[in-house]
Amino acid sequence: NLIRQLIEFRRIDTGNRTMRITETEVTKCLCDIAVSFNLEAEKSHISYKVSAQPGLTWPTDTNAFTTICINLISNAFKYVEGNGTIIVRLAITEDDRLQFVISNSGRGISQEQIDRMFNRYAILEVLEDETSARVFARNANATRNAENSPRS
Repeated sequence: NLIRQLIEFRRIDTGNRTMRITETEVTKCLCDIAVSFNLEAEKSHISYKVSAQPGLTWPTDTNAFTTICINLISNAFKYVEGNGTIIVRLAITEDDRLQFVISNSGRGISQEQIDRMFNRYAILEVLEDETSARVFARNANATRNAENSPRS
């Protein structure tokens, strides 16, 4: 899923996918997405609050906005432990900008990670490392299972 989204963002970045900007009901869009996380919050004993100015519309690519919302809320849940807190806010600022804020009581991001966060090459390195680790784990698991299986 993350790789597909990175590819999609890369298409946009290189001009191979054009953004389709339309007036989007961002409050409704966010609330529809946010409600899908209610069960996870309940299961994990997480205090989950969503605050959005009612009736907000904004010129945006609806698919991109949806992807961003899902990713950020998912990450908030991924990095907060049970009995933690997640707050999602959507508003128009005084200088007429759309402000989408997600905060949680998770462990946070180190300054080094923040510096690398928007470097696509650093992100791809992490993905490669994770993929290699999963392949190794899968192969190690297969080897263990083969060693423990009865021979004919």
